[in-house]
Amino acid sequence: VISRVTRIPFLLVFFGVVGGVAAFGLLGLFIGPLLLSVALTLWREWTEEEEREAGRRGNGETEKQAN
Repeated sequence: VISRVTRIPFLLVFFGVVGGVAAFGLLGLFIGPLLLSVALTLWREWTEEEEREAGRRGNGETEKQAN
């Protein structure tokens, strides 16, 4: 259910639960998936920013070549 609502792969949620419980005990049941969700969101934002920057650089080079 969690993975469907948040667009996080089920396997990632599962590893978050298992890793969280191993690291933090019962509280890790909630902390593990939360930390992985934050990490995944940061990763997605970072890669999207890199793609936008690459697109800007690509457009600038194309315009220079056209002139």
